Amino acid sequence: FPNHPVVTHDGETLRFYDDLIRGKRVVINFIYASCPDLCSLSTARLARVRDFLGDAVGRDIFIYTITIDPENDTPEVLKKFADAFGAGDGWLFLTGKPEEVHEIRWKLGERSRSLSEHRSDMVIGNDPTGFWRRTSVMGSVATVTRTILDMIPGRRPLNRATSAGHFKRREDYRIQD
Repeated sequence: FPNHPVVTHDGETLRFYDDLIRGKRVVINFIYASCPDLCSLSTARLARVRDFLGDAVGRDIFIYTITIDPENDTPEVLKKFADAFGAGDGWLFLTGKPEEVHEIRWKLGERSRSLSEHRSDMVIGNDPTGFWRRTSVMGSVATVTRTILDMIPGRRPLNRATSAGHFKRREDYRIQD
């Protein structure tokens, strides 16, 4: 992975691999704040996944939303976007130098040539095990959440939601201790 500096929606500069990926389990998606189509919808769906993950976000799982429009998506713009979706701890919105953000997204498989062509999927990765996959943010929230939770070592199965195929209440998607 590239180890370029990226800037969070709070203005903090971090190294992409060393600070954000190394040794972690991550969910990464791509947006641009002025998107008139899917970016808000896909971010809202990711916020739902984050809600299902509960306190695992920021502890066991980290979510990174990377702009594909770093020329316009400053930390201040991304802060407004993050706040609109209640990003909270463990979910960072990232920007940086255009050529470096381009290399990061290219390496992660987001290779659109224009803003309107970008993908609405996400990358799920477990750096310690080397497990990486791409999945649709528009697919089943329950399935995506289970896939993400399966990356946590020693995690017990979810409550009845796993067998029911969907989540009914917050208690149904808590990680069992």
